[in-house]
Amino acid sequence: EREWKQYQREFRTLKRDKIQADLKAEQARIKTELDGLTASLTDAENAQKDRQADLEKMTEARDRFKAQDHYRAKQDAGFAKAELDTAVYAYEEARKQGGAAAAGAAKKLQHWEETFGARTEDLKRAEANLKEMDEALKGHEQQVLEWKAKLTEKRRRSENLERSLLRLET
Repeated sequence: EREWKQYQREFRTLKRDKIQADLKAEQARIKTELDGLTASLTDAENAQKDRQADLEKMTEARDRFKAQDHYRAKQDAGFAKAELDTAVYAYEEARKQGGAAAAGAAKKLQHWEETFGARTEDLKRAEANLKEMDEALKGHEQQVLEWKAKLTEKRRRSENLERSLLRLET
């Protein structure tokens, strides 16, 4: 047998050993990255669940506020407006007739003007609160969407690493 054939066999053996060592190093690197990503993915999924739960609580609180407090303020302002309209009419009629009835009607009119003003301010505050809640809800919804996108990206990266690892193992 020729001497160079022995060198060629040794070279192939060395090359195969180097390739196997590189392969094992790459598998270890991918496995480490995959393990870290898996832990990160678990944390991100838990955070996403928390954010989704917060979003649901915020939505419930906003809906409850709108159904109760905002609705009540709107109704109170509407009833006060109706009473004010009635008092205006009664005052106009009493003024036409003159006398003590006009003074009583004026007092009642002043009462309903003040009541209507207060109820209108209550309604404005309720509407401002509702608007603030809507804006906060919208911001939180945006955060949830961003987290979902990040989570999807991490899942995709994890799947790619798993495929790479499988290819290296075969």
